[in-house]
Amino acid sequence: MIEKKTIAQVFEEVKGDAALQKEFFAAEKSSSIEAFAAAHGCKATAEEVLAFLKTKLSEPGELSDEELDQVAGGKAPKIMNPVNPNFVINH
Repeated sequence: MIEKKTIAQVFEEVKGDAALQKEFFAAEKSSSIEAFAAAHGCKATAEEVLAFLKTKLSEPGELSDEELDQVAGGKAPKIMNPVNPNFVINH
């Protein structure tokens, strides 16, 4: 018997996997979120998935280590000079 997953469990899987993220966004564009959820072991309607995402995305969250590195001490990302790619501007 296949284990049934919650929307939250599928969300965590998608959040940690770039390939699943692409697959989810493609499902969203083609209005097949319900089929995506089912393919990943979750029986949920598109409305339930979207309501979960709306709630999840409106919650204040923690920054990832990469995001923290970007803002710690005012560090900004490096900007490549389009005229001379060997010249990098550090903000």
